[in-house]
Amino acid sequence: MAEQSYDTIDKTVLHLAKRAILDYLGCAVAGQREAVVGNLIALYGAKARQGESTAFGGKYSREDAAMINAVAGHALDFDDTSWTTIGHPTTVAAPVVFAEAERLKLSGRYVLAAYSIGVEVAHTFARMTMPEVSERGWHTTCVYGTIAAAAASAWIRRLSPEITVNALGIALSRAGGIRSNFGSMTKPLHAGLAVKAGMECADMAEAGVSASRNAFEAADGFADCFGASSRTQAASFGKPWDLATKGLAFKLYPCCSGAHPALDLLGDLMRQGTFKADDVESIHAGLSLLGPRELVNHQPKTPLEARFSLEYTISAMLLRGQLTLDELTPEAVAAPDIQAFMRRVSMAVDEDLAKLGFIGTAPVKLRITLKNGQIITAANDLARGNPEKPLTDQDFSEKFMRNATRFLPQKTTQQLLEALFALDEQQTVGDLIARACCHAPITR
Repeated sequence: MAEQSYDTIDKTVLHLAKRAILDYLGCAVAGQREAVVGNLIALYGAKARQGESTAFGGKYSREDAAMINAVAGHALDFDDTSWTTIGHPTTVAAPVVFAEAERLKLSGRYVLAAYSIGVEVAHTFARMTMPEVSERGWHTTCVYGTIAAAAASAWIRRLSPEITVNALGIALSRAGGIRSNFGSMTKPLHAGLAVKAGMECADMAEAGVSASRNAFEAADGFADCFGASSRTQAASFGKPWDLATKGLAFKLYPCCSGAHPALDLLGDLMRQGTFKADDVESIHAGLSLLGPRELVNHQPKTPLEARFSLEYTISAMLLRGQLTLDELTPEAVAAPDIQAFMRRVSMAVDEDLAKLGFIGTAPVKLRITLKNGQIITAANDLARGNPEKPLTDQDFSEKFMRNATRFLPQKTTQQLLEALFALDEQQTVGDLIARACCHAPITR
């Protein structure tokens, strides 16, 4: 890890990193006025003295800035996911490297390299401990995100290998986050907690705090405590790069990824004219093992709850023909027709899909019963936005523009988009993140 540089990183990884960071920043701009972000701005803004890094709301310490920006990026549940961790890597890693790079006046190449290395380190640990960590109910964004944040922070600050090992050892003691908080403000807060913990771990290691060199694999170590010690084996960093071989999954809907294959399938059937919304009596979804543990809200009343409700997201797709941020407002969630139709949507683990194990890709079987008694069945193994069904640069651009123009002028948004596609050419990134947070112009 320590010997890696921009020039040694797999070019496929750097290409992916650039699009992941672009996608994250658009989600963060769109999520900046969510209540949880406002609460953190009020808390940390009141405590801020001489800030060194930019976040929504102003200047803060680099840890506080990164935390706020991480939560903003995850607040709408629109950010990317990793099937290696079954978590959200970029909303953790990107704010860390932006905050550090702004303070140290580093270039976009440093941002891309530090992001790639931080995520890859977390994925290296995850390959040895998943799916057991998720099966036990941990929110993996917080668990592996703490590791990613510590690794990214240590690398971009050029800490020595010995100090980096200590930072990671401390981070293994800080990892946590429980899935029972899904559907509340604490779910996006997990990304911020991971950021702050990981950066503090690097700070403490740099200050001389040591950690066990085998904190991961030892008796009562990370793997043991998180329930994966029986599978722990040696893994080499970047051989091959997990980001190159498995990639990331990008979202077309601002909700839990567990609903995405069902939404793709339902939308496709409707566009094909298979049926109309008024024709449908009920919908049943057969899911894999993880689905019912993520999609926990069955009669949601708030947008936070609706993001983790298959009943709501399917109802909105059926009755509105889409699931965008416009369908995830308090007024949209409270709509009487959607609230009523949710009672006609059901879900259960499908026997065949359960045999696939504890996977995050959310395969689904839909059984749609029409009012005339006809039954339509269809299945979808994977949502668009996965490496097997990739988004184009046009898709990334359109999503970014839709998200960022919610709060930024069209011209500013277009400038940001162009700068992010050319992130490797940016000499500094402080002005870029400042413009995203509405504080400064972009220069190259």
